[in-house]
Amino acid sequence: MLDWTQWFQGFTHIFTGWTIGALLIAGGAAAWFRVPVFGHYLGLAGVATGAALIWGAVQYDAAAGNCKEAIVRAQLTSSQARVTELERQVDASNKISTDAKERADKAEADVRKAKEDADEYERTHPDVPGKAGDCTTDRDLLKRLQRP
Repeated sequence: MLDWTQWFQGFTHIFTGWTIGALLIAGGAAAWFRVPVFGHYLGLAGVATGAALIWGAVQYDAAAGNCKEAIVRAQLTSSQARVTELERQVDASNKISTDAKERADKAEADVRKAKEDADEYERTHPDVPGKAGDCTTDRDLLKRLQRP
């Protein structure tokens, strides 16, 4: 976006070109008709210089307009690139989210299966009588457990 100094510089260039150009054309026309000896030469030079200044101001204005248009196009392109990048990130996030949900569903199914297997094991294997500490141990087991 153009700041105020660039706008002021463009305004002064265009205003000065038009103003001085118009004054030179008016002065050249007056010299053409009013100055007796070199009036035609002065008038022609004034009109030509004034027309050149006005033409330069018009070209400057057109160039400034093209510059503004290019800035707007660049900003639009940048915005479109940002939107495209954000859409890509959303797609990637959705894929990661979908993969994580699938893994979570699989883990939940594995936990459910393990729980069912544990319940099945409890049903099919009757409780072994005795508690920890009530086990009988033989001498070989005691010797193995006492080895360093």
